Amino acid sequence: MYDVELRAAGDQGRSFSSGQFRVEEFRLPVFEGRTPSGKAALVNVKAVPAEVQLNYVAGGPAANLPVRVSALVRGKSLNFPDYEAFSFQPPRGKRETGNEGEEEATATQDTRVIADKLPLTLDRNGAGKLTIEPVPPAKQPRELLLEATYADPNGEVQTLRSTSTLWPAGVIAGIKTEGWVSAAQQIRFQALALDLAGKPQAGVALDVKAVARITTTSRKRMVGGFYTYDNKTTTRTWAASSGHQRRTAACCCARPSSASPARWN
Repeated sequence: MYDVELRAAGDQGRSFSSGQFRVEEFRLPVFEGRTPSGKAALVNVKAVPAEVQLNYVAGGPAANLPVRVSALVRGKSLNFPDYEAFSFQPPRGKRETGNEGEEEATATQDTRVIADKLPLTLDRNGAGKLTIEPVPPAKQPRELLLEATYADPNGEVQTLRSTSTLWPAGVIAGIKTEGWVSAAQQIRFQALALDLAGKPQAGVALDVKAVARITTTSRKRMVGGFYTYDNKTTTRTWAASSGHQRRTAACCCARPSSASPARWN
């Protein structure tokens, strides 16, 4: 056991204990492995193949070794350095009532297990394959996390991990508005189409729809002087604009006479 202390300069300086740590015995693993991912993009897939490869550190395959494979999907945020001002989030779902105001963007925070400790026995070459299905559909890119666990002869349970991206389509659509505007003015925006590598795609048909979200809040007095708030959200669709992208398409959309703020999908 090691103690970490902070001491002031001088013989009469004060000391402060900042923590402790323990150095455990390290066991050298006998096996080494990987879970290779395919080179092809996973676009709107219903099933995903999973592979596991294990070998002895000293050389040779880990034949007939039992392995457990798990998988989960979780949110993935998109960020392209050349297009930081654009939003690549999908349209938000509709929620009529609630106590938290506008809809929460919980899709990016959602985590779901789609495979839990599926049994897999490696072949004589130390390799094994299985299929993860069904993969739940999503309207935005998700991250697929694969884990393979096995018992190492050193007495420890080892875990291999790999991640890949699940794409809902082969095109990434982005949009950018040119600032807040008042009622009865035109809203200028830019629509963008990228490939899965983040490069702009030419000749892609883009369809932009504006949706106004109106949230009405009512306050109710409760016993004891406390208040509760009830929210109701309604939506209104405005005229759509469409066109083909050359590199970055700039368009305009006339705003109706309404004092409601605009959200772009």
